[in-house]
Amino acid sequence: APDFVVHLGDITHPEPGTPAYEDSAERFHRVYEDLTCPLYLVPGNHDIGEKAFPGEPLFDQHAQRTVNEAMIAEYESHFQAQYFSFEHEDCLFVVMNGMIVNSGLACEEEQREWLEGLLTANQGRRIFVFSHYPPYLSNADEPGHYDATDEPGRTWLLGLLERHKVEGYWAGHVHNFFFNRHGATSCYVLASICFLRHDYHEMFRIAPG
Repeated sequence: APDFVVHLGDITHPEPGTPAYEDSAERFHRVYEDLTCPLYLVPGNHDIGEKAFPGEPLFDQHAQRTVNEAMIAEYESHFQAQYFSFEHEDCLFVVMNGMIVNSGLACEEEQREWLEGLLTANQGRRIFVFSHYPPYLSNADEPGHYDATDEPGRTWLLGLLERHKVEGYWAGHVHNFFFNRHGATSCYVLASICFLRHDYHEMFRIAPG
C-alpha cells in the first residue's frame, strides 16, 4: 500500500515517431490501471528520444532517434509533463527530463531555470530528485558514455545537488544497481523490474557459493 509510485522511465520500448508507440502507451496504461495510488512518470530514452550522443548505435544514420520537440510533445500527449514536482509529507519530489540535458533544445534552458528556481525556493526542505540518467556510475570525472549524464550537464547537475543538499537522487536506464554518495546526496541507480542488461553481466560476475 504505497503512498505513491515513481516509474524511472522506459515506459515503452517503441520510441516516439514509430507506429507502435501509441499502442505501447495504451498497453502501459492498462497494466497500471488497477494501481490505487498516484503514479508519477520519469521520461526515459525509449519514451521521449535518445540523448544526443555520438556513440549511440546508428547515431548518424538515425538522427531522428535523438530527443526533439516533436518527441517531447508526443510523450506528453500520452503520459505526463516532461518535468514537474510534487509534494508529500512536507518533502519535495522533483522529476526531471535527463534526455534534454546537453541537447541544446529551448526546453533544456527552461528546465534548468525551473529546477534552479524551484530548489532555491525550497532551500532547507527534504528534496528528492528523479531522472532516467544517473550523473555518473563510478566517478564524477569519468568520461562521457551512453549510461550517464555527459559534460557539461554533469557538472551543472552535481553542483545543483551539492548547493541544495538534495537528500536523494534516483535513476534507472542501466538496469543494474549502483550506489554513490555525492556530498550530502545518496545517488541510486536501480535495477529494472524486467531484466538486467547483458552488457553489465561480466562486471558483476561471481563464483557460485
